[in-house]
Parts: sequence; structure tokens; C-alpha cells
Amino acid sequence: MQLTVFDSQGNVVMQQAWTTNPNQTEHFDLNADQLPQSSFDNNGRAELIGLLTHPGAVNAGGIPGGGCVVAGEVFDNNTGQTLIHIAGTPISECRNH
Repeated sequence: MQLTVFDSQGNVVMQQAWTTNPNQTEHFDLNADQLPQSSFDNNGRAELIGLLTHPGAVNAGGIPGGGCVVAGEVFDNNTGQTLIHIAGTPISECRNH
């Protein structure tokens, strides 16, 4: 799998690739302190878009019988508390759309 994160202008701010197996969980950490200043607006906010791809999926006809559930969480670096949780959509619901 490969995750690419873009800023609001379409610039790549990070990429990470990893090998996954069925029923396996992976995670990554993107710290706002590591983003370029150009990623932030005048209020100190960054709008990011993540794109998760399976590089072999196009040639292999997709991921047989499955897919990925992607979720997100935003933490406050000062308190360690969760500010926002973005729930993933279950694969069963993804297949209905």
C-alpha cells in the first residue's frame, strides 16, 4: 500500500509505502511540526488530503474479496488528547456504493 498526503495546493507533503497482509493493521504518524510552512494558512491550519493506493491493484484486478478501511485521528501535541476522530467506513458498506 502507498499513502500520499497532499496540501491544499496539491503539493506532496509526505509519502509512505508498506507491505500489508490480510487482516493486518498499519499506521503512520504525520506531525504538523514536520510540515513546511507553506502548508498552513494565515490561522495556522493545514488542509491535508490523503490518498491510499494499492500499486499492484490496477494490474491484478483489485484486491480479491477485500479492500481497506481508512480512519484518522488528530492529536494536540501539547496535551496528547484527541481533537478529531475520523471513523473509517466498513468494507461491507464500501461495497454497496
